[in-house]
Amino acid sequence: MNIWIFQSGEPLPIDKNSRPMRAINLTQALIEANHNIVLWSSDFYHQKSTHRFKSFRTIKYSKNLNVELIPSIGYKKNIGPKRLLDHLILALNFFKALNKNKYPKPDFVFIGYPPIETAFILTLWLKKRNIFSFIDIKDLWPEIFLEAIPKKLSFIGKYFLFPYYKLAEYSFKNASAILGPSDEYINWALDFCKRPRNKYDQKLPLVSAPIKLSNKEIVETKLWWKRKGIDLNSKKRFCFIGNINNSYNFHFLNLLARKFEKEKIDCEFVICGKGDKLPFLKSIFGGLKNTIFPGWINHKQITTLMENSIGSIAPYKDIPNFNLNLTNKFIDSFSNKLPVITSLKGDIKDKLYKEKVCLFCDDTLESWEKQIRILLENEALQKEMSNNCERLYLREFTYKVVYKNFVKRMEKINNH
Repeated sequence: MNIWIFQSGEPLPIDKNSRPMRAINLTQALIEANHNIVLWSSDFYHQKSTHRFKSFRTIKYSKNLNVELIPSIGYKKNIGPKRLLDHLILALNFFKALNKNKYPKPDFVFIGYPPIETAFILTLWLKKRNIFSFIDIKDLWPEIFLEAIPKKLSFIGKYFLFPYYKLAEYSFKNASAILGPSDEYINWALDFCKRPRNKYDQKLPLVSAPIKLSNKEIVETKLWWKRKGIDLNSKKRFCFIGNINNSYNFHFLNLLARKFEKEKIDCEFVICGKGDKLPFLKSIFGGLKNTIFPGWINHKQITTLMENSIGSIAPYKDIPNFNLNLTNKFIDSFSNKLPVITSLKGDIKDKLYKEKVCLFCDDTLESWEKQIRILLENEALQKEMSNNCERLYLREFTYKVVYKNFVKRMEKINNH
């Protein structure tokens, strides 16, 4: 089959030391099944806030994969006017590229959502040509923008965001199928566009293929961590890995880290990643020896860190974008047998609670301290939860279970 994938805001196969996300994982699974892929994406590298080439670019990556890069202006903040302008320019340039493209008509097109504008352009273009499209929802745009506005002013926000609501509604309604990391995300989209569920809509969790490090890579990575001031052979540690933005509330973790340092508790917090809130976060944790900010880390460094931690931290704010979604933070933790301490609420919390893979916190210092101490002081429970994480991961979230089955389903649709 000839398949197109549009996915922006993610690492691509052409990026060195990149952490595989949806674009790379889906591409890899389809190539393993001997399908031909055109991977369309933005030239702007979201994770590193840099441009790859600052121009249109076609890259013949392998026999089965071409990468098409579309230029845009870039941005610094995750939510802000410049990002919206970037996405508008990206969509316009994408439309130009689509009408000039030299590839055969695709059998399927996979549309990463957001951005809203590119999803609309591509859905419209595909509908006119009667091409089967999957729209893959990873964030609840445009509703997520309202979370930055006081609730009493949300009606003003909805007024200004009205065009985005209409573009999103069209995209959901006219895509052949809606995909999402959870059934709750799919239900949100169906309710948004007021259409019933069809036989092609399905859950597609954000999983990655596990990597196996050689002994040499393990030694090299541990030395890298030691240069960062972290001895992976000692201390009990908790880790956070992600884009450091306005989605998280580190206030109570900061208070806890200060309390633990004062009481000389043998515990270390490693907060990894980049983002517009990183300078602020460093400032409020300033002076603490038990909290380390190593910056952006690659997949090997992530794996080694998780394998030498006793828990991961997901201090999400209480918003639908997370309460309806099992993010890759959880799945990555489960793949490394790592229990998660989180402030997550809602339907996803109820499901994870039953699996006994997470400890849940209220927005108080006492609650965070209680849950952190459970993993610090109860080794038997930590091992039990670790085993639960592994079982859940093997049952529902392995690369083979998720992507191999999805590729087979695409092939079955194509044969009919």
